[in-house]
Amino acid sequence: MAHRSILILPLILGCVLAVPAPSPAQGIGAVEEVRAEAFATPPSASRDRVAMARLVVANEAIETGADAAVGLRFTDQTIFRIGPASLVTLDRFLFDPNAKSGAMALNLGRGAFRFISGTMPKEGIAVRTPTALIGVRGTDFLVRVTPAGATAVTVFEGSVVIQPLGGTAQILVLPGQRASVDSGGGTPSLGAAPPDESGGGFLGSNELNSQISSAPAGSSGGTVGPSRSPPVPTMPPPMAPQPMPPVSPPVYVPQKTMCFTGDTLVLTAAGPRRIDSITAGDWVLGLAEEGGTVWRAVRALQRHGAEAVAKAPEHPLIALRIKGEELRVTANHLILTELGWREAGALQVGAMLRAADGGLVALEALRQGLEPEAVFHLDVEVFPAYVAGGIFVSG
Repeated sequence: MAHRSILILPLILGCVLAVPAPSPAQGIGAVEEVRAEAFATPPSASRDRVAMARLVVANEAIETGADAAVGLRFTDQTIFRIGPASLVTLDRFLFDPNAKSGAMALNLGRGAFRFISGTMPKEGIAVRTPTALIGVRGTDFLVRVTPAGATAVTVFEGSVVIQPLGGTAQILVLPGQRASVDSGGGTPSLGAAPPDESGGGFLGSNELNSQISSAPAGSSGGTVGPSRSPPVPTMPPPMAPQPMPPVSPPVYVPQKTMCFTGDTLVLTAAGPRRIDSITAGDWVLGLAEEGGTVWRAVRALQRHGAEAVAKAPEHPLIALRIKGEELRVTANHLILTELGWREAGALQVGAMLRAADGGLVALEALRQGLEPEAVFHLDVEVFPAYVAGGIFVSG
């Protein structure tokens, strides 16, 4: 087993670094949490303050203040947390959810970082520090990098392989263990994780967690300037009070008029917004495949004129009344009910529909005979679903 691990890590790193980065404008994830003051420097752009729901891009550098912390979620659902006084560059990120392939490379300059793997293939992930290479095997781990470059890795779940830069000696690190590489390189040392590092809280270390400001960015703990996209939300992202059951992706034959009218409100990271105002790169509340809710990036907004709706009389525009409000939708659009996905036009009054908070709401009425008008639809990444009119619909 030891001989095999020696061969794996250099191969992984070579594959990751050979993958071309996405366009600088293409979001690879978004900010889920900001405490105190942090800054980001995208490629070919100026440094600015980090804000909630801000997109992050490949080859972007993120730096935190002495009591700051930032939580990121990449598009493959990997969670990456940055602790106080830290610097990281998001070197490479390429993910194809359909082929379940991709590559990720992170360059940790200094500070503390927690990595909780998502659906990215583990053989495509490599983490680099000034003194070590870390290969990921599906895991949850904490990395500390001193200003001098010394590296320590504590594993909470799964395992990692650590190798000194320029060396060949590798160590497999398992849950409850901590491996270290000093600034002079050499063979990594391995021992038990300190009692302080048990995986609890934001970073998994009581010491590090206590250093993070309790004030979110933008309060007395730090001032946040304007972000580029999306806007800063006025309230925390809404999540279900209890986990929602896993839901299979909607299955249907794509049809041009499967859409909503432009005044339909969609739940975004910046709060409810009209569907006709949403653009590619905005983040909307969607479904996680394992159950519960998660932010998803919008790939495109589709629009079809009133003439297109008129030419599809088999899928007319109808109105669903939910909690006293009408949601105007083409009859063939799929709605998530307590029994699974159903076409809007096939719903019966009293049907229980899945709401944004994970609960159920009743369909109060269904009105037909609406005049055709322009309609809109969102193409959402990974799992085609989002919240429109307060309920989950297919995306």
